[in-house]
Amino acid sequence: MHKIYLLFILLINSLYCLNINNSRMFTRHSPRDMLIILDSLKTYTQEKSKNTCGSDNDMFNSMTKNINSGKQHIVQKMTRSIYLGWTPLNDGEIQTISEIKPFRNDNVGVHYTKIPLYFILLDMFDENKTLQVSRIIHNPSIDINMNINLMKTHLEDIVEDSNVNLCFKKLKELDNGRWLLDLFY
Repeated sequence: MHKIYLLFILLINSLYCLNINNSRMFTRHSPRDMLIILDSLKTYTQEKSKNTCGSDNDMFNSMTKNINSGKQHIVQKMTRSIYLGWTPLNDGEIQTISEIKPFRNDNVGVHYTKIPLYFILLDMFDENKTLQVSRIIHNPSIDINMNINLMKTHLEDIVEDSNVNLCFKKLKELDNGRWLLDLFY
């Protein structure tokens, strides 16, 4: 059943996403589409949670909680936010793509290089031309070993091209500062 939801997610990605500054590493999602994606991912994590135990069960429950928080954030900040999917393996410039293989990929019908590994929620502040990274949501339907610092570099490249500031301060409050630690150290 969860494969049907994942196929739906991928269909939404291919039909309604806009590339940011011709970047193949990010896809932009509307608030409506992002809510549909997160609903599908929530259903997926709940199904996976039912079929696991121990630390895997805890992991999927934690992902469900993070997805719910992301949905609440979207509803509250709908018009003042940007929603991106990070697809670093879609970038032909990464030299080691052929060496990077997923440990698990439950996405049917789409090559794993086209699947967003993370969804990034950015809040806009016009007064100082700043985008604040407010939340990062791991895509639970794929498990792949990817250097998370690369996401920070790709985000910084986008804002540099757009003449906008990027702020990671909010990440200090999420997951006991895990995202801030992962991105900067």
